[in-house]
Amino acid sequence: MDMKRLFLIIAILFFKLLTFAQQEENSFFIADSLNNAGDKIFENGNFHEALEKYFLAYNSIQKTDSVQKETEILNNIGVMYDYLGEYADALKHYLLALEICDREGLLKQKAISYNNIGALYFFREKYKEALSYYELSLSIEFEIGDTLGIAQSYENIGIIHKRFEDYVKAEDYYLDALEIYKNIEYSGGISNVFANLGSLNYEQQKYKKALNFYLKSYEIQKNNNDLTGQVFSLNSIADIYTVQKEYLKAETLFLKSLEISKKSGLNEQVRYSYNALSVLYEKTKQDEKALVFYKLYTQNKDSVFNISKHKQFEELQTKYETEKKENRIVQQELVIKKNNVVILASVIGLSIGLVFILIMSWLYIQKHKAYKLLVKLNIELANQSGIVTKSEKRIQAEKYSKSSLTENVKSELHEKIIAYLENEKPYLNKHFSIDDIAEALDTNKKYISRIINQDFGTNFNNFINKFRVNHARIMILDPENQKLSLQGIAELSGFNTRATFISAFKKFAGVTPSYFMKKK
Repeated sequence: MDMKRLFLIIAILFFKLLTFAQQEENSFFIADSLNNAGDKIFENGNFHEALEKYFLAYNSIQKTDSVQKETEILNNIGVMYDYLGEYADALKHYLLALEICDREGLLKQKAISYNNIGALYFFREKYKEALSYYELSLSIEFEIGDTLGIAQSYENIGIIHKRFEDYVKAEDYYLDALEIYKNIEYSGGISNVFANLGSLNYEQQKYKKALNFYLKSYEIQKNNNDLTGQVFSLNSIADIYTVQKEYLKAETLFLKSLEISKKSGLNEQVRYSYNALSVLYEKTKQDEKALVFYKLYTQNKDSVFNISKHKQFEELQTKYETEKKENRIVQQELVIKKNNVVILASVIGLSIGLVFILIMSWLYIQKHKAYKLLVKLNIELANQSGIVTKSEKRIQAEKYSKSSLTENVKSELHEKIIAYLENEKPYLNKHFSIDDIAEALDTNKKYISRIINQDFGTNFNNFINKFRVNHARIMILDPENQKLSLQGIAELSGFNTRATFISAFKKFAGVTPSYFMKKK
């Protein structure tokens, strides 16, 4: 080959290499610009348009070797689906990002993916799973010294402890996060902590403190043009006004929140506003409006996370976990081939495992028999009329005889309480309180509380939840309700959340509602 031809080939190869490098650089620049544009649109609350930008960015970044930017964009796509209530699609993109992080050793993006997956489990009320992902994220953030990430994980872990009703621990995590946000002057984080502290105080019925925190959060959100945050704050402030019976103020804020939620595509918050307005109008005797918003709520409630989406979510998570296990099995097989001692240990371990399985199987059968008996007893109880038995009334009469208070007054009020609850069923309203029953019976709430404590040996919440569980039992046994979900039965029985319903049902019935539905 002569020198001229050799130089020509080298020149052509160099030109092609240069062209490829320029194309890759251009693709990265385009992807980065589109990703930034998506961030800006997201901040303005337009999630559908932001999602389109992120997808365009993802198409461009795949033409490059920048795996870090790819995982960042995948996480952004997942967040958009999360806000739009498309949880299965959100998980799909989080897992894609996590797969790349595992392969490439991208710790920061891995921590972000763990946090995002934790949030998905949180919204599905699987708090233990959510906590495990948040703690995984926190351990990575400490490892790489990610101060902002540490604060965000503190905040998320605080939310979980609030769900566990460990309010002291929750507040500690919130305050740790707040200190970091203030040190780095991150106003968005400060706003989030104020909102969480408001929620924490609201759950403890410290409404004045809760309102103060919510208002602080709302002011920051307005300054930052954080429409999503404003929706949450408006609903939270309106909830407090509803409790304080300042219905006009509450109505104004709920409607404002609903308007923003519709424009931003916040499906979950649209649903929340529909339900809140329905309850509000019912309290203010505006029956026609209450009915309109209740219908909107029921039409919308299954669209946020229906059975199909739930199944997709579970299948994606199972697939990811299965693939991880398969990879581990392959690695383990290689180790076993090199080490006969490991094989022997595995055989011994398997033998022990089989014995353990046999023992656990026997215990499960015994437990299953006990549960079947509990179901039978619950069905018998649901077929009875009322919760208070003759023996309970006899015990109550004996307590009256020992009381220093007037027996006739206590006996009359006792009967009124039972009659009111059995006939009117006010406990089906999830906002029903001891103040409501005192107002309905024209008496002092302290008398109500004292009678419940003395006659039934419990507090007001447990007393009311017993009625709600009894109502739920009857609903489950009614063939007309067989298409209702657990969430639907919980709401129609007066429970605030599905988790509260399951906990109360297990406490009074001895089995979970799902088990009772299957075995009735």
